Amino acid sequence: MDQFAARPTAREHQESLACSRPSSHSESRNAGFMAGENLRLKRLALGAAGSRGCGSGRCGCDPAAPPKEPDLQANAGGHTTVYRSQEIPVVGPIGEVSQVPRTLQWQAFPGTQLYKVVVMEVDNSPLWSAETKETSVEVPASLRAKILPGKPILWQVTAVDGQGRVLGTSQIQRFSTPREQSSQKPQPSQ
Repeated sequence: MDQFAARPTAREHQESLACSRPSSHSESRNAGFMAGENLRLKRLALGAAGSRGCGSGRCGCDPAAPPKEPDLQANAGGHTTVYRSQEIPVVGPIGEVSQVPRTLQWQAFPGTQLYKVVVMEVDNSPLWSAETKETSVEVPASLRAKILPGKPILWQVTAVDGQGRVLGTSQIQRFSTPREQSSQKPQPSQ
């Protein structure tokens, strides 16, 4: 097709995608041409993916043919295979907690060989990380000392299978302890 050839109008394109009989005499004189053009445009629009078409056979489609599913590749074009992951439900801590937590806990995720846990500052810079086969991990004293009152802390857990593939990841969780209340009352200004 010549790059400068006229493109079909929006109406012509819409008509090419619909399989219908001409509704007026002015449309009927172009019906033969339009039927062939419609089929050509449909084939161009659908490419190799195929389609069942209109389902009636009037557009040249096979009404008995099931729709052809597109070929989907997990490797997105030949690179490293990417697997869809799912979310790991977290038990806690979440939100404002009354004291610095001693453990981080989540629900089991099917097929997991190892959980990777990371605790972060609010800018996502890591404070501490660990790996475990359990559904909880103890927060070490060295990390607990860094968790100051009112300071938000983030954490996330990732489930990994025996071959190192990520099976699921939790949402990034946020928790903080209440700010310390000052025991002194503010002095009135004089």
